[in-house]
Amino acid sequence: MKPKSNDVIEIFNFMKKQSLSNLIKLLNDPDEDLSYFAAEAIGELGEKAAPAIPDLLRLLSNVDHRNDDDSLNRQAAWALGKIGTLAMPALIEVLESNDIHAAQFAAMGLGEMGGKAELAIPALAQALKFGNPLVSEAAAEALGRIGEKAASVLMEALKDQNEDVRQNADDSLCRFFPDLE
Repeated sequence: MKPKSNDVIEIFNFMKKQSLSNLIKLLNDPDEDLSYFAAEAIGELGEKAAPAIPDLLRLLSNVDHRNDDDSLNRQAAWALGKIGTLAMPALIEVLESNDIHAAQFAAMGLGEMGGKAELAIPALAQALKFGNPLVSEAAAEALGRIGEKAASVLMEALKDQNEDVRQNADDSLCRFFPDLE
């Protein structure tokens, strides 16, 4: 029996007991709260949750689940980031797509990987200049989370013609590299 979405403690206890295959099924549950907590539980499994990558990518890109705060999409991005480098190629592919919201969430997922997402630096550098402030901001933050190897990309972006790109790069440098000021 599934818990009701208004009982958070019951949901957490329920999710902890589920197998990965059951959690993957819950990602597609009509109750968005259950899907949200399933994505969280999947993310907590780390690399062991790699079989959930296709379902999380669908959730990350799913327009039907986009509510006012995009929490379900963000949770899918977080879970993909926690799965780690096994999810990186798929996240880079989404980042390079024309879907602005999905690209934004893909950048967030890559940022969640921190320094492990080093191979995503070129794609994030392109996304920084994507032309959409949401994608640019998420890419700048992801680059900052990757660390020193991405700092040069952010420094270079300070010279960009687009004010949003410059501002996002500056914000990320200040946040993640305060000693560079």
